[in-house]
Amino acid sequence: MTLTLDEAERIIDGAQRKAAELGTAVTVAIVDAGGHLVALGRMDGAGFPTVEIARDKALTAAGFGADTDQLAQSVGQMPAFASGIQIAGGWLRFVGGGIPLRRDGQLLGAIGISGSSSQQDVDCAQAGLAQL
Repeated sequence: MTLTLDEAERIIDGAQRKAAELGTAVTVAIVDAGGHLVALGRMDGAGFPTVEIARDKALTAAGFGADTDQLAQSVGQMPAFASGIQIAGGWLRFVGGGIPLRRDGQLLGAIGISGSSSQQDVDCAQAGLAQL
């Protein structure tokens, strides 16, 4: 089972609509189960670091199969991990905004959002996932 480009684009659209509703600009990254980028959408006005951070959040969610906000709570007592860990040309990011994508219990990949508060990034990610 794989995540299609059409599905990824629908997720991005839903997340960006939520961001616009919240009055913020975000970048949305969608990766497959192996952490490879499937699609990326950067809204006008989203800061330049948001591209890498969104991808990293998606990579972290896919790699651990868990929401990055939950992972952030787990590593919150370890400051060296809180900001991230560099791996294979990318970073694991332990901050809200990354959520795994599953179909019938199988991991398909993940969404990562960057550009707003951690909670708003989570809200945008959830709105994107609702499009599946």
